[in-house]
This record gives sequence, structure tokens and C-alpha cells, in this order.
Amino acid sequence: KAGYTISSTFLNSTFFTSQYMTLGGDLEGSATSNLDGFKVGMTANQSMPVGGDVVSFDNETTASGYYDSNGNFNTTTKSYLVPVAGDYGFQFQLIIDDSGSTSSLLFIAITVNGSIVSTPVEFLTSNGLGVYTSEVTNLYLQLGDVVKIATSQDTGAVISVKSSTTINGTVYDSFVKLASAPPTVEGGTVGFEVGNNLLPKDKQIDFVKSIF
Repeated sequence: KAGYTISSTFLNSTFFTSQYMTLGGDLEGSATSNLDGFKVGMTANQSMPVGGDVVSFDNETTASGYYDSNGNFNTTTKSYLVPVAGDYGFQFQLIIDDSGSTSSLLFIAITVNGSIVSTPVEFLTSNGLGVYTSEVTNLYLQLGDVVKIATSQDTGAVISVKSSTTINGTVYDSFVKLASAPPTVEGGTVGFEVGNNLLPKDKQIDFVKSIF
């Protein structure tokens, strides 16, 4: 009823004046998902030595239709540095010229840290120009692994990898592409040192006083 008032000492109690404001400050860092990706070609043809070699993928120019989203493909070492552990998929296409050789077996493999980790794809070359494509999926890689594409061929076979060619009016390029990758979590660094802002520093009593 009108005329009655309620008196309370709660607002002045030690309990209330010691309470901090929940979500009273900004938290450090925010996580976002970032998916890696690249498609890298070749700037020049490459003659492969006896026994094969790493394919010289070194063209990331957007004008040629190539890209390297996060800079994890190194065109100097012709390799991909794995940014996060997980399952990966790779596509590759090679234009092979073995003119002057008899038909020979050609092997294209993915190497990790210098060792072949997937079953090499085997082709019988055609004694001329040929386009060879393949895809490797569900390849589990660790953070920091170094991935390369390499070839191997019969002893004595003369093999050249062409950066680009036209066959029957269609243009083909040699390239390697990251087909699938796990997301990379990015965000700020959370510090636990003195003065961090993980917990709020504003007390409830100060907030109440500020609005009266």
C-alpha cells in the first residue's frame, strides 16, 4: 500500500559490494575457421632425370588461374607445408611428353617428408604427348609435414613435364591442387599473466552507483 517503504542493508553488505559484473569486460581473442587452399602450376617445362624427380610447381599467379590462399605452398622448394593435422585431399594433372621413347611406365606419387605415403599412380605413356590426372583423398597429415609431387619412370625413358599444351584444340595445364583440408582455428592469444582481462574488473556496486 502507499506510504510503506522497504529498508534493506543488502546494497551495503560486504557480499554485494564484493561482487564483480558478469561479462563486465572484453574477453581476449575470438576463434574463426579458416580453410586452406591452393592451385599451383608450372612456369616452364621440366625434363625429368632418370629415376624421376620432384615436379617443379612454381606458378601461383592469379592471371594464370592459380592461387595460394594462405601462402603454405612454397614455390622455391615446390612443396606444401601442412598448417594443421587432419585429412587432406590432393588433385594433380601432368602433361607428359615422352616423344622419342618407347612406351614406358610412369609413376606419379605424393611424398611426405621425402617418403612416398600413397600408392603411386601408374600410367603407360603413349610415346608422345599425354595428359595424366589423378586424385588422392583422406590422406592424414601432421602439422609441419612437407608434401611434394614426384615422378618415377622406367630406366632410359625420356620424360618431360610440360607446363601447358594444346591437344585437339583444348588447352591443358600441369598443376597440383589442394582438394580438401581440415579447417584451421585462428584467434587471439589468451594471456594468464598479471593484468589479464579474462575476468571482469568492474564491481556491481560501482555499476549501480553509476546509474543513480
